[in-house]
Amino acid sequence: GPGNKLQRNFVLPDGITGTQITIFYTDQNNHVWLGTTENGLYKINLNNGSSEYFSANKTQGKYLLHNMVHSVAEDHQGRVWIGTENGLCIWSPYTETFDYYQYDIHNTDGLNTNPIYDIFCDRDGNMWLGTYFGGINFWNSEEEFFKVWQAGTGDYHIGGNAVSTITEDNKGNIWIGMEDRGVNRIDRETGQIQRFESSPGGLSFNNVH
Repeated sequence: GPGNKLQRNFVLPDGITGTQITIFYTDQNNHVWLGTTENGLYKINLNNGSSEYFSANKTQGKYLLHNMVHSVAEDHQGRVWIGTENGLCIWSPYTETFDYYQYDIHNTDGLNTNPIYDIFCDRDGNMWLGTYFGGINFWNSEEEFFKVWQAGTGDYHIGGNAVSTITEDNKGNIWIGMEDRGVNRIDRETGQIQRFESSPGGLSFNNVH
């Protein structure tokens, strides 16, 4: 298939060492995104081996909101969502530019916090953002606004606000792993949340990644 034409190996850009790389993500346009803990993000084109570097240095024109990159994921439109310690950067392959999203007290449809720890695209193209202390921020692909699930005790609350990982099961339910609060499942039909925390016969620990 077309995958056979890709470069199987590539040279890491100058200035990067393997020990700093915490994220390795390949998008549908055959770019590898290498995220680091404190040195920003590298984009490597597997078709020709060229690379581009993004950091929080705004003089570059195309910059990140923070050099600490927590997560990278792609939506159904081919845009690459980058979660940083200080907000969300969305790369458009069409314009080759970033859009930026950060917490703004005046924007009730926006993010409710800046550190984005995990990003997950579900089968319908919706984007689920796991945050540190802001719970889940949900971006609806049909309506283009953010909905929030936060910690609380009700049926529509998640168990904790520090979300470290998100995934989906074959029924489309969303599973959320949290720092020190176990696992929650969101029922996609009802929006209701079921919690699983450590207990005899349950999870053996609560800090889930």
